[in-house]
Amino acid sequence: MCFMSRLTISAAELKSRFQVDLDDSQYRWQPAMEFSAFVHPKMPVIANNKPDKLQFFEWGLMPSWAKDKSLQNNTLNARFETLHEKPSFKNVLNNRCLIPADGFYEWLNPWAHSL
Repeated sequence: MCFMSRLTISAAELKSRFQVDLDDSQYRWQPAMEFSAFVHPKMPVIANNKPDKLQFFEWGLMPSWAKDKSLQNNTLNARFETLHEKPSFKNVLNNRCLIPADGFYEWLNPWAHSL
């Protein structure tokens, strides 16, 4: 995952595009130009456990062994090369999902290249 994402289409458009049902009718999806991972928004997901449903999951991995939710900010990104080594990711490698998005991105620090 990245720290920022964008999804500008409605839940109805997602249902039509991916031919899925809405799993959580109580949740009201609001498309947006920008979502910050650090606020852990609920995002639409098509998971391998219910491939015919559009579900809403909170952005960020919460390891089962974590004692408090603050660890979730440290699991927003993962390097493919070290996934099998990190305790946070080891037990979830077989859980797959589709995260519809217009884009995933990181902000470029304008001062980083001027020094």
